[in-house]
Amino acid sequence: MWPIPEEGLLDAVFVEASRVRVFDGGAFDFDPPRGEVAFELQGDDLRDLRRSIVVLGGGSAGKCRCRGDAALTLDRNGTTLGRIVVHHGVTIRLQTPHGDHWLDTGVGLISFLAERGLSAPLQAYEALEALKQSTAEPRRSWLVAAPPVLRLRLAALESGELALGAAFALLDPEYANIEDTAAALFDWIADHDAQWIASPELGAIGMDLLAMIPLEVLERAVLRAPEFADTLLGAARYFSTTGRTRVAALNTAARARIRHAGNDPGMVASNRELVASALGPPGVTVAPGTRVRWVRALGPVESLASDGQRPYAVAGKRLLRVESDALQEVHLAGDRLDERGNITVAASSDLVVIANSFVGKIWALRPPNPEPTVLAEQRGARDPVVVGGVGYWVANGAAERNVPAQTHIVTCAPGSAPKPLLAVAGSLSELGADGEHLYAIAADRETLVIRVARSGGAPETLAVLRGSPRPHANYPYPSLAIGPREIFFVVDERTIEAVNKRSGRQRIVGQAPTPVYRLAAAGEGLYALAQATESSRGSVLRFADEGDVTVVAEYDRLTRERAGLVIGDDFIAWSADERVFIAPRPRPLSL
Repeated sequence: MWPIPEEGLLDAVFVEASRVRVFDGGAFDFDPPRGEVAFELQGDDLRDLRRSIVVLGGGSAGKCRCRGDAALTLDRNGTTLGRIVVHHGVTIRLQTPHGDHWLDTGVGLISFLAERGLSAPLQAYEALEALKQSTAEPRRSWLVAAPPVLRLRLAALESGELALGAAFALLDPEYANIEDTAAALFDWIADHDAQWIASPELGAIGMDLLAMIPLEVLERAVLRAPEFADTLLGAARYFSTTGRTRVAALNTAARARIRHAGNDPGMVASNRELVASALGPPGVTVAPGTRVRWVRALGPVESLASDGQRPYAVAGKRLLRVESDALQEVHLAGDRLDERGNITVAASSDLVVIANSFVGKIWALRPPNPEPTVLAEQRGARDPVVVGGVGYWVANGAAERNVPAQTHIVTCAPGSAPKPLLAVAGSLSELGADGEHLYAIAADRETLVIRVARSGGAPETLAVLRGSPRPHANYPYPSLAIGPREIFFVVDERTIEAVNKRSGRQRIVGQAPTPVYRLAAAGEGLYALAQATESSRGSVLRFADEGDVTVVAEYDRLTRERAGLVIGDDFIAWSADERVFIAPRPRPLSL
């Protein structure tokens, strides 16, 4: 079984393979491929096949539940090393449970197969493109989201020429089991507006097909769905229109999952109200008197920042500004955030900086001007901070002959050229700042907390970290937070330690109940975002100077590694998957 695919992994498996068999039918996950062997490849043809496969970065493309258009098995001496399933000409699934991955269809796997007589993947891709070009929004969105076997038959469904029962029979052989069929239909109706704007009659087709599936099957599809999957949004829409009797018949676990999705702001308000009244409030509980509001982003939140007045988020490869209960996209002056790379954002009242480590661009936005400009171009740029209208970031230096690779802290004010402020051997992570200094975790032979003046100069070692901080640009531990007198970080996932800025003295601040994603410091104390697990709720914790720990909020959602936590002038905000939650910032008691 393969882990999450990367180009190097594909290369390694192709080197081991001596033969590839190409089937003219797809496959359900780990079941044997359907159809016949269309042709086999050996020798130089294997190298040509490998060159034709270009997997785009940016993570998973979801997981199409149908069997796909073609399957390729990579064999050696009668043993199957791995398998590739092509879905609709636009994605592939390697032999892995982690989902599908986008293909660069501008180059060639589907063309490679078509040239050798297997044209189904290319035809599926061309049919999908034709739908995109020939139909207007929002009908196009509804058509493209339909189960593939129904896409070209929707006109017959609309006219009544194709009965619902016959349409349901077409779905059955396309999916491994009835739960996958239900999940595919939930995915189809999850689009909050498109099918209803296109036509109420069109929107009802998916609902009517779901009504033909027993309730216990729909429950199993809900329970199998990943957190915040479209399946759950579709289930919330479906059950919000079926009446409270059927909703009330759901088992407790399924009700809880639909309840969270049903509170999505994208849902029609009346549907949200029905789901909420039938299933209860969303899965976040807060301290008495605290009100949490939340907004749904355009994808998993990769980075979160605050300018003091409002949060900024990077999600769906867009820069978004939270305004009241909505997200406003900040356009990047003709540029876009690439599908690949570690994208991070930092903000202050007078400057917002966005860094994309892959495309090597750093954008700067000066509020209230809505148009960011390119501040610098530097590959590997990440972890920006903003202090006094100046941006700082970490950049990986290239290794030269007889010179080991170094990591730089770079500084740049808008209108000026970027310049290196500091270079260290090994790696740097978790850049932070106060009014006078920059702070970072440096790892080479030891893991250190270092400090350097904002004007440059030699770095100062404040502490040698104990435990296992595991610093890495894309890993959630440690998270560095800069307070007025101390620097805070996480070791061994749950233990929060502090280093005094003046004396370097270290102390243990406290323990979180579950692994900590992020820390954020404010004058009245330290905040931690502790993750939700399968058995424990996540929490936003406040560690006061006196050592008291209070729970600001608890939540059920399992978050991604890049979950964020920021503090504004009067709010605290955190992200979990595709949500940004905002709560009033607790204030110290006045005596």
